[in-house]
Amino acid sequence: HPTIAGLAEVLEGNWPQWSTEAMTAVDRGGPLAEAIKAVDAGDLDVVSFPQRALWFLDQLEGGSRNYVIDSVTRIVGELDLDQLEASVQALVVRHPALRSAFIPGEDGPRLRVMDPSLAQTVKLRRERVVPGVDLQQRLLARLNQPFDLQSAPLLRASVLEVTAEDHVFVLSIHHIVSDGWSMAILFRELAMLYAGARLGEAPPLTALHALLQARAQSSGAFDADEAYWREQLAGLPRLDVPTDHPRPAQPGADGLSVGFRIEADVAEALRAMAHAHSTTLFTALLAAFQLLLAHHSGQDDVAVGVPVADRVDPALADTVGYLVNTVVMRTRLDGAIRFGELLERVRDTTLEAINHSRMPFDRVVAALQPERETGRHPLVDVIFAFDDFPQQSVELDGLRCSPWSIRGDTAKFDLSMALHPEGRGLEGYLEFRTDLYDEAMVERMARRFDVLLRSVVASPETPIGELA
Repeated sequence: HPTIAGLAEVLEGNWPQWSTEAMTAVDRGGPLAEAIKAVDAGDLDVVSFPQRALWFLDQLEGGSRNYVIDSVTRIVGELDLDQLEASVQALVVRHPALRSAFIPGEDGPRLRVMDPSLAQTVKLRRERVVPGVDLQQRLLARLNQPFDLQSAPLLRASVLEVTAEDHVFVLSIHHIVSDGWSMAILFRELAMLYAGARLGEAPPLTALHALLQARAQSSGAFDADEAYWREQLAGLPRLDVPTDHPRPAQPGADGLSVGFRIEADVAEALRAMAHAHSTTLFTALLAAFQLLLAHHSGQDDVAVGVPVADRVDPALADTVGYLVNTVVMRTRLDGAIRFGELLERVRDTTLEAINHSRMPFDRVVAALQPERETGRHPLVDVIFAFDDFPQQSVELDGLRCSPWSIRGDTAKFDLSMALHPEGRGLEGYLEFRTDLYDEAMVERMARRFDVLLRSVVASPETPIGELA
């Protein structure tokens, strides 16, 4: 097989631009920059450990719709549908991840990146909404569709026409080839392409990253990380947030979400408190969420899963792909300490955990071999995410674009809290499994989180066990 650098020299079309981008990655330094100059192109069929985990879940659940990332945008103005379709096709040409298929093999899935010409099969599905039709229900029908992971591209785009100058744009991508950071990249580039920019083909850095990750595993490069996780998670108790319904033997996929907002004054006070303790707003919110869980569960040893970007290598900054690892954040909560002390405890734990986050979550589970319980995830059933991405939605020049909030009807975990900045405040939601929890209970939980944050900033010297 030729090397990647050799391919850039012999292939036509956008490959010269691809070569320029590869050299830009080299200029940034990092392991990928060195590997891209010599790796055998025939080796780039390796699936990363997180991708493998999603693939197995998809096989187990028979084409799950749980792991689809949906973006819905209302666009007001004279939208050029042909140009929008061409722009989506250009994204598929540009990013190898969007042309990837996952083919079953003897030892699991293998990656197959299709030719850029595949982009011509991506059509913008167009539908005129008949007056009186429930637009929300029509959108849900579009969103609740699984993907066949063997069939690229793992992307769908459609437009619902409300009027000649009022459209709803729906972009759906399977999580196995994308993540929140990738969506921000795609939103930015879609705007550039719609405005007439020409973008060349990007190098297959996600495939290269997966190859290096597999080699690191084989060479024992994760040994120090494994030793850390063995010590950090020794004797980890199962977090039991009381449920409204008995836990079924098989976890359900049906879910709902409850939205809430943290006002600017509270968010600013939390930022100031975090800064005073040499940490970040993320850490303050994580500490508060773990305190909330401690109050609800009556436990003082609380662990949650936190998705962390696996983009330490500078070459991955503008790369589209599933580059996320779930990291277990474990905190011991002593009711006598103040929130500032809790904040410093969570800060130190978070820094240590992130320093050992290159070991994929499924490798941590395989190494620790925790006792498996029917109907439960290994190690954690609750997730916390803080999405501080540079761009949260599609924005097209000359048009009024606004995110359309869709209340999903699936849940991947028992409970998941996600927050993101909105203006000077924060917006968030609590997603929950409806076979475990009633909506009224989760609404109370969201309200209690807001009250807890207000108590923290108003009475920082109050012991955490006494905070509302």
